[in-house]
Amino acid sequence: MVRLGISGLLLLLSLGACSEIQVPVGDSDGGLDGDATAGPDAMVSDCAIGAICDVVANYAFVTSTLQAPGDLGGLGGADALCKMRAAAAGLPDTGYVAWLSNTNTNAGDRLLNGSGWIRTDKRPFALSKEDLLAGNIVYPLHLDEFGNAISTLPDVVTGTDAMGVQTTDGDCEDWTKKDAGMSASAGIAVSASIDWTIGPATIPCSRGTRIYCLGTGVTRTLTIPEVDGRVAWISSGKAQGNAGQAALHGLCEDDVLAEPGRLNGVAQALIAIQGTTAAELFDLSQATWVRPDGVVLWEKAEDMATSSPLAPIRLRLDGAPTTSMQVWTGAANQSMMPGPEDNCGNWQLTNSKANIGQPSSVGNLFFKLPQKQDCDTALPVYCLED
Repeated sequence: MVRLGISGLLLLLSLGACSEIQVPVGDSDGGLDGDATAGPDAMVSDCAIGAICDVVANYAFVTSTLQAPGDLGGLGGADALCKMRAAAAGLPDTGYVAWLSNTNTNAGDRLLNGSGWIRTDKRPFALSKEDLLAGNIVYPLHLDEFGNAISTLPDVVTGTDAMGVQTTDGDCEDWTKKDAGMSASAGIAVSASIDWTIGPATIPCSRGTRIYCLGTGVTRTLTIPEVDGRVAWISSGKAQGNAGQAALHGLCEDDVLAEPGRLNGVAQALIAIQGTTAAELFDLSQATWVRPDGVVLWEKAEDMATSSPLAPIRLRLDGAPTTSMQVWTGAANQSMMPGPEDNCGNWQLTNSKANIGQPSSVGNLFFKLPQKQDCDTALPVYCLED
């Protein structure tokens, strides 16, 4: 087992974790600095693994309610909505603003001196303002103000790029015009890449959607706490889907050899093979998995068989982010038996296809994208220590 605790990074995300989340209710002067410590109000009764429960931080969430972007009433109306939703959930009033830009103001500037955000499950969203504006997201912002995971309509209107600057895709005339022929740029709530704020799609100004809300009253840089766990990463190398099981598992073995002493156990690819699900390749009775930066991926190892990770597996073993947008998986999910049309005929047929996942996302996209990939394509794999 390896002990990981990288200072300057952060922690967790949860797709449905913490079914009963107790959100702190506390007063705030709207200007807490990095030396502030949490009092009893800022603690949760049961601190989830990887959560930050011992410091004061800004909260960030996606609204549980839907509203047309052109009906927000400008930035002022959107900010009022964020404050109202935060109050409904009992979150501290630290000057919430909507993550929206208009022709005069960029969303990044609207954060003022705010820095360091946790989600409503107290797992980190962004460790600092610098990380946020660089697109370095820890756990996707797909939890609403009550701590519930958003499972439908993951698109969130932003009008803002990854650097916090207004996009050119429109802003519904400063968020005041509900014209069906107009649209605005949007992010994807389950993503931890720049797609969280600027995805491939736009949202009509007349369609009900969610907005992101971020607190601004706390200035600090968060760190990832130490958690014991086995390591999970994305392979630095790639292999064709018809290269065989050994070649795909070998991608993980190559990384271990390149980082001697990093792992105590062996590593395999998280792929489905004939007669065996991806989850069945691993011992689910041992410690859970963490990324190379210390971010917890599942609360318990057994959760790997039934749910996507809390945070995307998008780092290589050396800690660098992957540039790959797809990985081989070979089934609909970790516990599904594959058919020959799902895994290149057990990873050996050229004129076939296989299921693929998306390393930057959680939820269903983590293991299975809507489209399959040709087996003569070279892709990486998810690697898990066993």
